[in-house]
Amino acid sequence: MSALLGAVMVGAGALCFCGAVLARRWIGIAAAGIMLLAMADLAFLGLVPGLAWAGSLLVVGLLLGFGLRRGLREVAAEAPDHGPMPADGRGSGAGAIASPPQSDRLARGIAVATAVAYPVMAGLILVHGGGTAGIETGEGTHAGHGSGLRLAATAAALLLAATFVTFALLVTRRRRGLLALEAAGMGAMLLAMLLPHD
Repeated sequence: MSALLGAVMVGAGALCFCGAVLARRWIGIAAAGIMLLAMADLAFLGLVPGLAWAGSLLVVGLLLGFGLRRGLREVAAEAPDHGPMPADGRGSGAGAIASPPQSDRLARGIAVATAVAYPVMAGLILVHGGGTAGIETGEGTHAGHGSGLRLAATAAALLLAATFVTFALLVTRRRRGLLALEAAGMGAMLLAMLLPHD
């Protein structure tokens, strides 16, 4: 069972890394690469202390968040201003500013959820090792047991996993297969980190 859950964690990380490479965004590639290395080490190798991986994932999540915020500001700055809304208030005509397509909003939602998932994964690593290697060697097995951090990390991981599954279903309906696989992969990874590994 431990090997299976570890394989899920690594497979999900690889899927996210491939998606980031195809999207050609350097910050996404770097983040997904660090996550993939962390999952492989935590699940099978145990070469790097879990605390180091937790810190790395926390920093990566913050960088992703800053990158998303900057990207949204750039989009807002580049949005054309066609003048005031028409008097009928229906948003049609030359004065309307087009809203982003539903698929773009879903992609942004997945990006935001992914940025939030990195600190949550860091919290899971801190409270119970986050992977098979750490648990099998006894590292962090009881760290934070019953603490507020453990409860918060578990609740956040469950909520995010459900969010990713919902996003995956929604983008599947819009035939965005790769994005759906990435979202499903993130959800599977969070669930695998939550389940007992012994």
